[in-house]
Amino acid sequence: PVDMVLRQQADLLTCNGYQCGETDVHTCCEGRGKCATVDCPHNLRQKEDDAVIFCENSTCSEGDIPTCCESQDSCMDYTCPMGYGLRDDAAHITCGIYSCRETGFAHCCSPLDSCELFSCPKYTVEKTGIKLSELYCTGSQCVSVCCDEKATCSNFPCPEHYVKKPDNYTLCSNTSCSVVDVEECCSPDDRCTSVSCPAGKAWRHNAADLTCGDHLCGDEDAAHCCVEANSCLSHTCPYGLAHHANDTSEQSLCHSSPCTEADDYQCCGIAASCSTFMCPDGFSQRSHANSIFCSGIECDFDKDLHVCCSDARTCAGFDCQSNVSGYILRYDAPEHVCSGANCSVACCVLETSCDGYACPAGYGRLATDYRSYCEGRCTDDDVDKCCAEEGRCPSFECPANFVPKPGYADLHCHDLHCDMTDIYACCNERASCSTFNCPNGSYPLNKTGLLCAGHECNEDVDAHRCCTQRAHCSTGDFLCPPGTVEAVGKDGYCSGVNCTDSDIYTCCRTRATCGELDCGSGRRHTSSANSTLCLSYHCEFVHDSDTCCEEV
Repeated sequence: PVDMVLRQQADLLTCNGYQCGETDVHTCCEGRGKCATVDCPHNLRQKEDDAVIFCENSTCSEGDIPTCCESQDSCMDYTCPMGYGLRDDAAHITCGIYSCRETGFAHCCSPLDSCELFSCPKYTVEKTGIKLSELYCTGSQCVSVCCDEKATCSNFPCPEHYVKKPDNYTLCSNTSCSVVDVEECCSPDDRCTSVSCPAGKAWRHNAADLTCGDHLCGDEDAAHCCVEANSCLSHTCPYGLAHHANDTSEQSLCHSSPCTEADDYQCCGIAASCSTFMCPDGFSQRSHANSIFCSGIECDFDKDLHVCCSDARTCAGFDCQSNVSGYILRYDAPEHVCSGANCSVACCVLETSCDGYACPAGYGRLATDYRSYCEGRCTDDDVDKCCAEEGRCPSFECPANFVPKPGYADLHCHDLHCDMTDIYACCNERASCSTFNCPNGSYPLNKTGLLCAGHECNEDVDAHRCCTQRAHCSTGDFLCPPGTVEAVGKDGYCSGVNCTDSDIYTCCRTRATCGELDCGSGRRHTSSANSTLCLSYHCEFVHDSDTCCEEV
């Protein structure tokens, strides 16, 4: 029968007759177990008719779980009331042994953000034509619910005497571009970007900022606006790098024409960080200033003021509770700038939001899509909801003119993923060969920009990088001129890779005159002793007496 199963070792049991029949059922078979005896896992529950559902064998086992158990109600089946939305992890939450219809609010819902208090990112603007106070959102949905994307300059027609800037993806101020966006999207014709460079030439990297003086640019200005396509002056340095301060000639060339990313370090050096910029009164230095870069090798006050410094009016000290109930200051309030009525929106976040919690050292903020809400105000017990361990420096490759810092494997970047802003957190600049003292027998290579292998120069490692071997006086075709003799006891190295006439005083010594020799008893100097030379730079009786002396 369907509710029974053969007994174990049934092949050893005998029936009552020659053939088994219905009368042998209880001899050969035993009842199958019922699902009511199965312990379902925590995320499943027993089916409602488990008392009449049978297991495969006489006793139930883990193999019967698919037959006996079913998923509990999921939060995805529950609709939260207005002002609340499903938690980010709703797909993975069940309502226990009860229906979500009864307990769903407690298990599944979290307060939504009001669009009235949401700050749209810089590439968007607040929606219009609707009350923002009636719009609610959560997490990454807030951008699409509360904001509309700004239009780009790509389809904006520049007016007469203006030309489109090279970057067609610059954002306008609203959802469609208008006359107020002219300066953002277009350049006056007196800028070099209005010049068509001839074949083999390309705009200078700063062409958008170069003007043609007191007249509109024309083809006659190509020499002013254009350079050879393989010149470093045509290469745009990426963020974190900048053209060398004295790089005004066209002698620095890229490896190919036109220049590519492979030429970044051929043409550019590390830009100065904002930590070197002195912010004036009324401004404060931005956080992580050592990871924000100026526009050049050195910071420029006019160009980099707003890059490195923020208006001193920040969210610090703003009282969220007196403005909006249930909201607290955002975690980065001291650096976050606001103004007037905008402060309540810019500075305050829902008190259960991760945006009110500062991640501890070694952790970075999770992307909006992966953050969730805390049960109350977020604490260190909620770190896994809001933060994740920062990226480590081994995932960042130091550029060619840098080396990893000591302890590189354990150093953290400033965010979850390392990038060029972490260069000084992970790397040290390589020392210049100009700081290295070449050992005896070698002299500095006459090349600019040579670097030692590490942050400090080391004689064992860097001698061959920074120096070249000096020629020895005994090698090559160098001969001491008449009146001199090869020096003995000197270091014996010429000043360069080859010995020249300028090395006479290094490799040779003037021969002594006979007047320096003591002729001894019964002998005297010859009449020409003061002009006659000994064999070496000092006279010796055994070698020079016959030349320098005569019998009395």
